[in-house]
Amino acid sequence: MPTADAMTSLIPPLGCDSSLQAPWWQCLYRSNTGEELVYYLFLPNHSNGLERLPLVTFLHGSSGSGPGDGKPIRGGHRHGSGIWIQDEIQTKYPSIVIAPQAQPAKGETWVRVWKAPAPGDPRPKEALVLVNELIDDLATLLPVDTQRLYLTGQSMGGFGAWLAYTRYPGRFAAIVPVCGGGDAAAVTPNSTAVWAFHGDRDRVVPASRSREMVVAIERSNGIVRYTEYNGLDHNIFERSYSEPGLIEWLFSQRLSQAGLP
Repeated sequence: MPTADAMTSLIPPLGCDSSLQAPWWQCLYRSNTGEELVYYLFLPNHSNGLERLPLVTFLHGSSGSGPGDGKPIRGGHRHGSGIWIQDEIQTKYPSIVIAPQAQPAKGETWVRVWKAPAPGDPRPKEALVLVNELIDDLATLLPVDTQRLYLTGQSMGGFGAWLAYTRYPGRFAAIVPVCGGGDAAAVTPNSTAVWAFHGDRDRVVPASRSREMVVAIERSNGIVRYTEYNGLDHNIFERSYSEPGLIEWLFSQRLSQAGLP
């Protein structure tokens, strides 16, 4: 069992080891059917070990995929994973943060198809399914506030965030999809709050993909905010995660009162 930093009383689960990117732990989740998912875990220093803490999950873009090489917490992905672990934010909003790393099969992303696999599907579980299982597992091992589960992702991870919204309605208190897209036809009334971001000159994922999801949520009387940056392309990650008010908005969301001031 790895030892925790002296400043925190939280202990990483079995399967975690210190990483080269401190203060992150590098961990491995194994499903009950044998699939594996590498994830990076941050445990707050500003916790007494007794209070229930929000859990922030970051889904990387396609260039972050790989076999446990740290990419979800480095390079362009650090904006979406690292913002939450900054000292000033953790002091005000202590939280547990995870950055899973997908290693999808050819032709897959965080998911294989728009709709969730049917029960009994013999193929390996999709990465998004493993992330959902991982969150449940961590909630039994760490003091996770299950009313304050937050999910965000950029590009391929933005698609993953939108798919989590439609596949697991009401599961997350809030999601923040950045330059992604989803299945607008699958949107149903949902208590999850959304703040989505896109650049209007994005040629990798057209802004219409976010607009379609926003319109579908509005039609279902869902809770949604949308920020579209004029003149910006796909690379809006740093801009989006530093958007004024985003941090305060996210940590104010709870399932019992999602979307309320």
